[in-house]
Amino acid sequence: LRRGLEKGARAYGEANSWASVAKKHADLYVQAISLS
Repeated sequence: LRRGLEKGARAYGEANSWASVAKKHADLYVQAISLS
């Protein structure tokens, strides 16, 4: 059970980091459009 929880927590953390990376890229993209 604990191993499953650790795997779930790791997957959750990876999903969150990917979401933050995607948001950062989206913000940069919006900035680039508004500058051009």
